[in-house]
Amino acid sequence: MNRDFRRRPPTNYRPPAEPDLVLNFLPLTLSAEEFAGGLLPFESSDQLALLRAEHAATHVFRRQGDEIACVPLTPDAPPIGAPASFGVRQSAGLVRRLVQEALIRSLVAWGYRLLDFNPPSFVARQPRRDLLARSAGDGAPAVAWLHVYPQYTLDARVLHGRGGPQFGILVGFKTRREIDCTVAALLARGMDVRGRYVLAEEDELARDARRDPATRRRTEGRVDAVNGDRLILGDAPRLSEVPADRAWLEARVENFAAAVRLSGVPNPEGILRQLDLEVFGVVGAKGRDRRVAEIADWLKGRGALALADGLSCTVAAPSPLKQGMDGGTYRRFRSPTFVFDPAGTKTARSHDQGMEDFGPFDAEVFTPKRPHIAVVTPKAFQGDAEVFLRKLKQGVPNAKTFAQGFIRKYRLSDCTFHIEAFEPGPREAASYRQACLDALRLTPKPHLAFVIIKEEHKELRGDDDPYLVAKSAFMSQGVPVQEVTIETIRVPPHLERGVPYTLSGIALASYAKLGGIPFVINAAQSLAQELVIGIGSASLGAGRLTGAERVVGITTVFTADGNYLLHNTSREVPYDEYPDELLATLRTTVDWVRARNAWQTGDAIRLVFHVFKPLKDIEAQAVKRLVEGMVDDYRVEFAFLHVSEQHEWMLFDRNSEGVQDWQVADPQLRGQRKGEYVPDRGYAVPLGRSEILLTTIGPRGLMTPLQGAPRPLLLKLHRESTFQDLEYLAGQLYRFTSLSWRSLFPTNRPVTILYSDLIASLLGRLRHVRNWNPDALATMLRTSRWFL
Repeated sequence: MNRDFRRRPPTNYRPPAEPDLVLNFLPLTLSAEEFAGGLLPFESSDQLALLRAEHAATHVFRRQGDEIACVPLTPDAPPIGAPASFGVRQSAGLVRRLVQEALIRSLVAWGYRLLDFNPPSFVARQPRRDLLARSAGDGAPAVAWLHVYPQYTLDARVLHGRGGPQFGILVGFKTRREIDCTVAALLARGMDVRGRYVLAEEDELARDARRDPATRRRTEGRVDAVNGDRLILGDAPRLSEVPADRAWLEARVENFAAAVRLSGVPNPEGILRQLDLEVFGVVGAKGRDRRVAEIADWLKGRGALALADGLSCTVAAPSPLKQGMDGGTYRRFRSPTFVFDPAGTKTARSHDQGMEDFGPFDAEVFTPKRPHIAVVTPKAFQGDAEVFLRKLKQGVPNAKTFAQGFIRKYRLSDCTFHIEAFEPGPREAASYRQACLDALRLTPKPHLAFVIIKEEHKELRGDDDPYLVAKSAFMSQGVPVQEVTIETIRVPPHLERGVPYTLSGIALASYAKLGGIPFVINAAQSLAQELVIGIGSASLGAGRLTGAERVVGITTVFTADGNYLLHNTSREVPYDEYPDELLATLRTTVDWVRARNAWQTGDAIRLVFHVFKPLKDIEAQAVKRLVEGMVDDYRVEFAFLHVSEQHEWMLFDRNSEGVQDWQVADPQLRGQRKGEYVPDRGYAVPLGRSEILLTTIGPRGLMTPLQGAPRPLLLKLHRESTFQDLEYLAGQLYRFTSLSWRSLFPTNRPVTILYSDLIASLLGRLRHVRNWNPDALATMLRTSRWFL
């Protein structure tokens, strides 16, 4: 189920009065303001590749518009191209390339082999760096064929501000698990490798002495069977079978843990627990900041980096950020004010308190005021489920939250539950389906359905998953579904304090699924009518590695105050048909909103698009074509914002002490601090005119004391955008992280992205359920929040 419902109640946390923010960015000082080189006319990519291959030892080449910059590395390098002088400030891209190439040359000279060149990354495999050996102690010899090493990325980057470019090195860090022995050796130890994916070496790859040998191995497929000394593979695009002594197991967390347990080492569970602590010591925010400082000292100790003939640089430690909105400074966005009536007179800083004081935003017009809710539950869970539902309906007396209960908090007249209890048969999912069909025969038809399942059901797929089967049955008749696990209902004593928060989260999502608007945010009125649209996509394939890829485009539409309007889902199409299908979906969406809002000729319209998974400019081009079709009737501007978590930027707050966690399930972690050096939510750090970092998870948002450092969102404004106020867009996106009608707590992503991803995930899972009909989403459930 929605894990946010089981979030622990907020702890007493006070953010530092003044933050001490630093990036994982090592500033560089260059030795000169300009350097010499040559220029050649650019003819083709092949020409550039040939130059790099023939002169790799003496020159660095970079395309600059219609020319190629040719920079000699030493005084005796032969001149190439027409002589030219390059200014450091005017040639930021070229200088960045010089730094990147210098890092590659230096790392190779220092004895490291690289996993990648762009950016350069490497594994530190010195024995003293092995976190597993450190965790195993005297048992290290038994696990000598298993390793957990630190993996580093050193990426040349540029911060752009009014004072000119600031060059530096971005230090990325993570841990890398490695399994040295072959699958044959694992089979000999008794491991069942069926269902696990394996790697094999690619013999045809050209060997590069600079590359890490591990890069020669690629994932070949899933082991479906073992036939003697050969592995029979499924979901395998290249090979149908491989010799077991020429294959290696993927070092995923679950595979690695299974290998540790097979190793014969004493107390493997204790070692795995200690490994978690060791890993957190280096990937937690405080450990990462310390490791960045160590890398800075290591690079400084190596001396100046030679970038080109007459140009070098020295490395410095990260320096604290100053407040501002220039590149490499920071500012703090305020959390939104929530609104609870269409007139905008009922407001609160907390949406939970606001709903208790004023009721939901649409309390005056919401229907149904007496919702009928079907509850599908195995008979073994019926008693506990009824107690839980009574608390949901009537509230928890004297609790800090949800004392009013669902009826009073959401200003309902009543709500009735019909319990459809059943005895599960040998095929649980089939029993659930029949119970759902029985519940749908009720008169009147239920407005909402609760389905009580077990946590272990989440490991099932398609027709074997009771929740998916129940969701398919109810939604085909236009009835949204709320899942609740029996583990959420039967909580251990030390988590009882969190039950009111669980109930409050379920009530919030249930009201939204019934079609209600719990709250919106106070948005500044603009001259333009503004829509905020999330664009998501689901890639639907038969397996991880194979299966004809088909793509579904998903759009979610919000007004500027965060009111959810609708979602649209495209047809499943092959990848090459996706752009046209996405354009058609966007047109349908905008046409619906145009009619709803009665746009008039000449109106100023602003479309803000959020996208999480860019497909090589496909979405941006679809948006541009959409806008081109509107310019004759309206004054249209648009912004296309890519929202990414896949980057190496990190932000630390050395004044953040974190918060003690007394609610964590693991008794050995209870009372420990979480979130040390983790900055609070809402800090924004511009990296240039089109990029900005935004923190959306603070210390209170971490699930356990051992959760690693949360990564800020990286927002990139697409070059095609006609509205380019990045600070405005970042502040708006930040406020949208507080708008989820799925949870009481802020989310790490804006609802534009969150809702699209929830829809994509459920669509991908529901398509494996027999008789699932997605047409219901485009008709009866089009404006429903069925996916929450």
